[in-house]
Amino acid sequence: MKLEKTRGIVLGYVRYSETSIVVRIYTDMFGTQAYIVNGVRSAKLKTNKIALYQPLTVLDLVVYQSEKTDSLQRISEARCPVVWANISTNFLKTTIALFLAEVLDLVLQQEAPNPELFDFLVNSLRVFDLQTHEIENFHLRFLLKLTRFLGFAPSSADDIYNLIYKAEFQSWRTIIPAQEQAILAHLIHSQYTDELLINNHIRRHLLDQILLFYENNLQNWRKLRSIEVLRSL
Repeated sequence: MKLEKTRGIVLGYVRYSETSIVVRIYTDMFGTQAYIVNGVRSAKLKTNKIALYQPLTVLDLVVYQSEKTDSLQRISEARCPVVWANISTNFLKTTIALFLAEVLDLVLQQEAPNPELFDFLVNSLRVFDLQTHEIENFHLRFLLKLTRFLGFAPSSADDIYNLIYKAEFQSWRTIIPAQEQAILAHLIHSQYTDELLINNHIRRHLLDQILLFYENNLQNWRKLRSIEVLRSL
């Protein structure tokens, strides 16, 4: 076991003992790793160490990295080089961030290191933190852009609808309103800040379609706990 430096994005954590947690982090050097962190839940601490391990926090880490891939690793040092100014204080952004963290925790469970994916995640979060408009559509665009790294990027809205409605006797073109088809086609090729005026009903339905697309492509997919809170906004 040797000390290694790496950057990481926190995906989530679970309580391990009275004062310890196991935190799941997607790192640029080692992919997805589980680290045990001792003493972060102690009431005697003068600083709130557990704040470092909130979902989607970006960290600079020094870790004890074992060659045994199935073992819990340990963190020697952790610092936060980027403090999100708005994600943690804007209720809408916080809700979307928790949803995206749950998605990432699910789809990156066994993910190998991929510097391009890591940079995509960090850059997307930077845009999201500073974004002042199109906030409510960010998660739709993020999910669609993420598919490129997961190996099932759609080239058109047809790719999504053909997959999720493959068992339907009736053509999806008669089920999905033309306006919604056009919006999804726009989202696939749009940037985070491109303006798109849609109502909550269409936004929720588009999210359902995109998540069905994920479910049809990923074997380990499960119902997301945070989805109901996101839908209620």
